[in-house]
Amino acid sequence: MRFSSLFPDWVFILPELFLAALGVLTLLLCLGRYKGLPITRHIVLYSQVAILGGSILLLQNTTTSGQHLIYGGLFSASVGMGFWGVALQAIGLIIAWMSKRENDKLPLEFYGILNSGTVSLMLLSRTSSFFSLFICLEASTLFITLMLAMGARDSHKVALKYLLQSALSAGLLVWGIALLYAATGSFSYGSVTPRVFSEYPILAFGGSGLVMAALAFKMGLFPFCFYLPEIYEGASWSAIGFLSTGSKLAAAISLLGLLVGPFLPIASVYQPILVLITILTLVWGALSALHQTNLKRLLALSGVVHVGFITAAIFIYTLTLSPYALQAVGFYFMVYVAAMLLILYCIIEINPPDASLSSLRDSYGRQPAVAVFLVLGFASLAGLPPLGGFLAKFFVFYNCLLLQVWGLISVLILASLLAICYYLRVIFGLFGRYGSAGFLPITVVPQPPLSTRVFTGFLVAVIIFLGIAQGPLSLLIK
Repeated sequence: MRFSSLFPDWVFILPELFLAALGVLTLLLCLGRYKGLPITRHIVLYSQVAILGGSILLLQNTTTSGQHLIYGGLFSASVGMGFWGVALQAIGLIIAWMSKRENDKLPLEFYGILNSGTVSLMLLSRTSSFFSLFICLEASTLFITLMLAMGARDSHKVALKYLLQSALSAGLLVWGIALLYAATGSFSYGSVTPRVFSEYPILAFGGSGLVMAALAFKMGLFPFCFYLPEIYEGASWSAIGFLSTGSKLAAAISLLGLLVGPFLPIASVYQPILVLITILTLVWGALSALHQTNLKRLLALSGVVHVGFITAAIFIYTLTLSPYALQAVGFYFMVYVAAMLLILYCIIEINPPDASLSSLRDSYGRQPAVAVFLVLGFASLAGLPPLGGFLAKFFVFYNCLLLQVWGLISVLILASLLAICYYLRVIFGLFGRYGSAGFLPITVVPQPPLSTRVFTGFLVAVIIFLGIAQGPLSLLIK
């Protein structure tokens, strides 16, 4: 008998429950004398591995026909949402091991906050109520702020800047939800019907626009992306990993659910705005990244460009509701997340003295294997074949070509060409061709630990596999 027939509600959030329990347990351990012991940190890390393994088994043994509501309509459940929940959990696990490699003296509280933040994002991707949307979105903001505050010196200033910027998103979301509640009398997504938009146009249209703007802020779409380079510059590499991958993924899933769900009756209204925002995001991100010499700022701006590609795929899906367009969204996110985490893991392993591009010069001479992995990550983000990034961009181009959206296609091509320029600049620097003539002195570097080799090898395998044999994964992304 399937688990779903025995426990129709809470079985679908078992991973979230176990991960939340681990987060609370980790914070409780911080109060005792075991806080500073290395074995305590390893227990937390291996517990995350065990929970992820259980989540994968649970996903294989639970079935649900389509999508249905759980817990009074606060959340929804489906196999697809379970898949993305596992993906978010895997992101949190990799970042946890990454943070250990970045700073062994990182306080144990960081891992409890990281697990709690992962739970908030997993629940955010499942929301089916504006009430749960607000709670999960603001909870994730709080946890990200705390992670930013645990970085390098003066990181508290970066955390405060992020918190103040996120207050704008919270304000937009509260006003949007208030207007929609005034029009419908309910927080449920299902209460937003076509009749609401015809009877209460000001409330319904205004509320929908504000809610979508709040999620656009979370994704880093134009014009809510100007703050990102400064936040990335002052954050730790691990915090950048969580902010640039899991946070954007959960927000995009939630936005997509709204666009093709309760807001679908006004698709003809928001689609032109969405394509305009996509174009502005691509242009601003690509042009701003060209002159960057700071690696963290470059990753922030290139991430803005990739979000533009993802939003272009979302726009096509709202036009056609084609499963191929939906697969393009999921596939692009999988490739982007894998490449981004690989890049951050390799940078931590190289351990440059600062975040300038020149600090990576001649990394191949010092750590050849890590430098090659780093090249694969940047090459995938640049969209070079035969890596997954090439197919990810190809799928977006293909879906745009089917609808002959020539303006958007032109901007996508321009952004891709500019991306090749600034990514190749970094790649050449890894082989000693950035900055002044000559090479840095080669020093003996110890071999990376087993965990680093396992996770970086896994991420490289994902990038290569997605670039060669992506077909079977399309069934999971639906």
